[in-house]
Amino acid sequence: PSKWCQTIFKECGFDSRVVPLGYDDSMYKFFDRKTRPQKKPFTFLHYNAFNMRKGFSEVWEAFNKEFGKDPNVRLILKSVQDYAPLPITKSQYPNVEVITGPKDEHQLLQLIHESDCFVFPSRGEGFGMTPLECMATGMPAIIPNAHGISEYFNPECMYEVRIKEMVPAL
Repeated sequence: PSKWCQTIFKECGFDSRVVPLGYDDSMYKFFDRKTRPQKKPFTFLHYNAFNMRKGFSEVWEAFNKEFGKDPNVRLILKSVQDYAPLPITKSQYPNVEVITGPKDEHQLLQLIHESDCFVFPSRGEGFGMTPLECMATGMPAIIPNAHGISEYFNPECMYEVRIKEMVPAL
C-alpha cells in the first residue's frame, strides 16, 4: 500500500507495485466539532489491537504523565480485542475509558465524532488507515512522520511524534 512497503519487499527479493489504500469518503466526512456541547472534556482517542507496534503503551504513559486524573481531559482506548492489556479501572483512572471488542463502522464513527484528537504513535505502518479516517472527519492526529504514513504526512494538519531512533523489529 506504500512505497515504504515496496522498498521492504524489494530488499527481501520481491518485486511489487504500490496500490495505495483509501477510506470510505461517503462515511468519513467532515464533522464540525464546534457544534458539540462544550461541557465535555477534551478527548484523545487511540484505537488498535492493543499491540506493541501500534504504541498504545506510549499513549497510556504520556497521557498519565501529562494529565493524570484531570477531569477536563480524557482518553479513550479502543481495541478490537476482548480484553484490556492493563488493569485500567474507572475508580483508579476516572478520565480513561477502555472499549474492547469489535464495533461496526457506525459505532466507530460515533466514537470518532465524540473525540477531539487522534493519537497513534505507531512503530511501523504499511499505510495507516486509522489516521486517515479520523482526519477525514476533521480531527487532528498526532502521528509519526515515518514508514507508510510519511507518504501522506502533512505538518499543516498533523502533529508529529518525533522519532528518537530506528531499531530492528522484534
